[in-house]
Amino acid sequence: MYKGLLILFLIFTAIHTNSQTWKNRSTAQNYLISIKTGTSSVLTEYRRDLSGSINEMNHRPGITFSAGISKLIVENWEVGFEYEYSAFRGFQDSPDFSSYHFGHYKISLMRIEPVIYRSRVINQNFIITYHFKSPRKKRIIPFIYVKGGASKLLSELMYKSNKEIIFAKTGRDENKPNVSIYVDNFNIGIGVGAEIIVDTKISLNIMADINNVNDDNLDAVHNFKAPPQDGYKNFVSGLYGRLLVGISYNINPDRKRIADRKYLLKDTFNNKKVKEKNYPWFHNEKK
Repeated sequence: MYKGLLILFLIFTAIHTNSQTWKNRSTAQNYLISIKTGTSSVLTEYRRDLSGSINEMNHRPGITFSAGISKLIVENWEVGFEYEYSAFRGFQDSPDFSSYHFGHYKISLMRIEPVIYRSRVINQNFIITYHFKSPRKKRIIPFIYVKGGASKLLSELMYKSNKEIIFAKTGRDENKPNVSIYVDNFNIGIGVGAEIIVDTKISLNIMADINNVNDDNLDAVHNFKAPPQDGYKNFVSGLYGRLLVGISYNINPDRKRIADRKYLLKDTFNNKKVKEKNYPWFHNEKK
């Protein structure tokens, strides 16, 4: 699935580029490389029939990182492929898990004492971004984006006192009987942000998004509603949020994009009349 998403992105951009004449645009123009970092946190888990949320842990912020490549296909639209790593953590001083009461094969054997969890998702996503036009030609350009792709969720539940693992999903290990395999899942997300133009090729980005993972183990604890023999499992998904800052570099912007950005930079900072109008204190000090 991971390779398929990347291939889909490359095919899409190739088709779009080849559909344009060489007089208008080179195949290498308007590709952007970006890196971002910030904080991430589990928000909640919820039943897929939307009958309610489930929170068996107290969540704390973790770290997130992403890197990607994208292409501006028309003036306001951008498509791309992104690698994301997000880490989460939390605790429960008085655990009362449904998986304990309904016989999860490992958690039902745990000691009732404070526990912590650590989990992380590794996503490979296809992203579509829409940049809003600014009628007043400002340097700050808002945008919205949607994304979706393959997700790998790894998690560990352990005692707070000595970090002994109660149950983990990080891959089968014969020497660690409490460790189980993980399953690849699907994730989708939606976010908003702002692009701050630095020069004709570089921009800063501030972003926030909410993401859905199709797995009930985001907090390292499965959710049950009846004993295993009765069909037991809740159908649950997890929600997490991210706040990020980052930087983007346009490898080879076309002439129109360069001209637009030069205009924005000049209009904001370098035009004397604009300075006198918007910053009269600056003009008076120079006299």
